[in-house]
Amino acid sequence: MNDAKLKKFLTKIEREWNWRQRELTFFKQSIANVDSYQKDAMSRAGVLLLYAHWEGFIKQISQSFLECFINENIEHTPRYIIAAHFAKMNDIFLNKYNKIDRAHNCIDCIAAGAKICASIDEIINMENLNSENLKMIAKSVGVDFADFETRLQFIDRSFVAVRHAIAHGEGRRLTEEEFLGLERDITFLMDLFKRNIIDSAEYANNFLNQGTHHTCLKITD
Repeated sequence: MNDAKLKKFLTKIEREWNWRQRELTFFKQSIANVDSYQKDAMSRAGVLLLYAHWEGFIKQISQSFLECFINENIEHTPRYIIAAHFAKMNDIFLNKYNKIDRAHNCIDCIAAGAKICASIDEIINMENLNSENLKMIAKSVGVDFADFETRLQFIDRSFVAVRHAIAHGEGRRLTEEEFLGLERDITFLMDLFKRNIIDSAEYANNFLNQGTHHTCLKITD
């Protein structure tokens, strides 16, 4: 990731963050101004909106991050980008070659001089953003997952499970206070991921500028 790509990526993150936060702020203000009998219904709807921003923000900025490395020389990218590239290439080869040919192609795709896959961002295409998928995304973009370890049950049981119940038509009651608590905690986690992926982008930029390369990639016949 060179300086120009880093600057463009940081701009994209702020744009994604700002419009989502504006919409959530507007929704909270709307709940505060309705009659008490309307608050529960709006709180239920608010969970669906909150989840949309949770999944949308994490996936969008992660895909944008990986897109910064498309066609980059593999030797100039951090280890986690190489891993993401390898994972995507393995998926591509899986249905096209037998296991021996697939192994040879995988070796070629991570040898010195190889280019990062043009569809590397597609590894972010998970169906929902529970803690397991969040961890996979974090590993793909160099985000330190340790900060999220204490919140896994909250993500899965208190948030994602509630969202799924409401989205699938269950009459689950949710108060304004419960929604505001979820919004506060999920916004905190989104911001935490945001700050971590910025650190990862800056590390990748320094990795390139310092001329670091992976001697482990010098695979020969």
